[in-house]
Amino acid sequence: MPRKSRRPIRGAGSVYQRKDGRWVGSFIIEETGKRKYLYGATQEEAYKKLQQALFDQKKGTLITKSQATMKLADYLTYWIENIHCPLTVRISTYIKHKGELKNHI
Repeated sequence: MPRKSRRPIRGAGSVYQRKDGRWVGSFIIEETGKRKYLYGATQEEAYKKLQQALFDQKKGTLITKSQATMKLADYLTYWIENIHCPLTVRISTYIKHKGELKNHI
């Protein structure tokens, strides 16, 4: 019988302790391919932060550095089109928010 690989899933993240005693949760951001680090005082805290960040990434609401340097109008357009899309709210609300963005920002 072939031996199963024990390698972790790529992008699933890891939690480890630093020499100074803090715990670190790290994972790879899908958009950029770079590693993001989250810190906690305990292993459980770091693990919870890691799981929340992975959930946000899968959901599409994880804010990356490229989004943090966007102009407000560009970010809100991205938010309306991808996160606050008509599938999550009523169409009338979507149209109203898109109109307010166009008129006021």
